[in-house]
Parts: sequence; structure tokens; C-alpha cells
Amino acid sequence: MEHLVHIIHGNDIQFEDMGVDGDLAEIASPIHKLSKTMGGGICRMKKSAFEWQLHYDEAIYVISGSMYIGYEGEKIQAVAGDIYFMKDGAKITYGTDEEVEFFFSMYPVNWKELQK
Repeated sequence: MEHLVHIIHGNDIQFEDMGVDGDLAEIASPIHKLSKTMGGGICRMKKSAFEWQLHYDEAIYVISGSMYIGYEGEKIQAVAGDIYFMKDGAKITYGTDEEVEFFFSMYPVNWKELQK
């Protein structure tokens, strides 16, 4: 029988370098392994930024620090406790001038397959 409830313990989360410019940019995506329909995890960044084209809806909850989303020439600032919601199709820049840790969730996780 498939388990319908899971817990991901903090000390089991493994981060990977994102390969973008900056002092720190690493990501952990443990939810991708558990669901066929949604993805999510935690990102940590320090004085870094990168551009991205969304092919899914995404929500971001800022856990600590501050960050911005660059969209259509505007820097939309957020601090700990704030939530971003972005729709499929947005071309954005994730960035921080300081440090940030945030939780992200995306739907659908299989957007690459759906584009085919």
C-alpha cells in the first residue's frame, strides 16, 4: 500500500548548487520525488540572481532574509513572512542583495512533459 502522508525531516534535506553567479545559490527539491503533480522545496541564496521563464504556477514563502522578483522592469521586494504567487508564462528574475531562504511550490511538476 502506498503511503499517503510523508514527513521530510530537515536534516534529511540535501541541497545542490544551482550553478548561478553569486555568493551562494543552492536548492533542495524533495517534494518532486513524492508527487507526480506538484513540486517544491527550499532555496537558499546570498547576493545572487538568475532569470527564469515559468512554465507552471509557483508560490514562494520567504522563510528568512529578503529577496526580490524582477518582473517587467520592476523589483518586487519581499521579506520573511511574505508570499509570492506567480503564474505560468511569467519571465522573472529571482534575486537577493543580501541573503534569503525560501520555500517554493510549483504546479504542475511535469510541465516539461506537457509542453511536448
